[in-house]
Amino acid sequence: MKNILAVTLLFILLNGCATKAFLAQPVSLTGKRIAVGVIDISRDKSGTTIYNDTVCSCISQTVGETLYPYFQKMGAVILKIPYEQRTSEARIHKIADSLQVDYLISGTGLVNRTGKTDFMHQLTINLISRQTQEVFLTGSFSGPGVYPAGAANRVGKKILNQKLK
Repeated sequence: MKNILAVTLLFILLNGCATKAFLAQPVSLTGKRIAVGVIDISRDKSGTTIYNDTVCSCISQTVGETLYPYFQKMGAVILKIPYEQRTSEARIHKIADSLQVDYLISGTGLVNRTGKTDFMHQLTINLISRQTQEVFLTGSFSGPGVYPAGAANRVGKKILNQKLK
């Protein structure tokens, strides 16, 4: 009986999350310069959303860095934009201009804290053209909490699979 309950619970948890990717327009990323822009992670606690604290800033940095290999596999050149936690979006775009970045990775996410660990419940990543401001690629994760890097890995894999089709 315990085995059936465990298998049923595992099935619900595994099928309870959704990871999707959508390629808006065919685009080759080979040789394109990509950097992580603003990934706005918020913490949700008991229905009250708490915006941008230091922990969430670290999570957004982790999410961005986790996505690097997926875009590199698509042929992109990854550039790291040097900015601090409280750097304005306008300043980030100015730095991206000076580095001649073609696309910025941006996104939003929602985490919950359990004990001393943050778990990602929602994550949306967009690849935005610096010239036209169009979203060329988007990926999302929602479901039971996983580590932030785990959610980013799931989104990265879906984006890579969508791009290679």
